[in-house]
Amino acid sequence: MSTAPPARGVHVFAPEDVEAAGSHVPVLYVDDDRALYFPGGVGGGATRHPVVPGPSELVALSRRDDIIIVTVARATSRTTGVP
Repeated sequence: MSTAPPARGVHVFAPEDVEAAGSHVPVLYVDDDRALYFPGGVGGGATRHPVVPGPSELVALSRRDDIIIVTVARATSRTTGVP
């Protein structure tokens, strides 16, 4: 019997020129039960305190093309593939 944790899928959507922007690119992190928005990026001395966006803010953020969006899918069973 395997004791490995269930698999989780991670998807990262990044603007084409993200390398040129450095570490100050805004990041939206979304998983099963929460969303965190880092308006100043996540490194390079930027303010790293996340904002918890409301539903309408999530919709607006998802339409932007100048931020990195990271989504983490629900854990699934390795034997059945069911979340």
